[in-house]
Amino acid sequence: MVDLRGLFSKLAPRLRRALMVVRKVRRRPNGGTARWRRESHQVVQLSERQLAAAEARYAEGAKLRDLAPELGVSRVRLADLLRQRGVRIRNASPTPDEVTEMVRRYESGESLEQIGERLGFNGGTVRNRLVACGVAMRDSHGRAR
Repeated sequence: MVDLRGLFSKLAPRLRRALMVVRKVRRRPNGGTARWRRESHQVVQLSERQLAAAEARYAEGAKLRDLAPELGVSRVRLADLLRQRGVRIRNASPTPDEVTEMVRRYESGESLEQIGERLGFNGGTVRNRLVACGVAMRDSHGRAR
């Protein structure tokens, strides 16, 4: 077999890459079966009792990352289920409705810290969201900058 890869300078990297792929496919178990075929899995349905217990433990300070594997669901799914029950997820970004409320309160004269305390966010988070919305910020004495 003649090695022609070096003769075609622009094609050499592509040919090398193609050769690597072919070798990898040949080395795969089961004759190169596709990776994207996954076994189907059954969606776990949580009972009301399990959700209530998870909600109580979360309120006590347990983390979603610890609770989710115990229940057999992902962290994201558990967070969605708890949100549907009205639980506020810690360290979550403000929703668009909360940002609208922040803007309304700031324009009515409340400070960043007051808004943060009422809505459950840090004053810095409130400021970042207001700046992102294009709200004109005041100085520490309440005067427009």
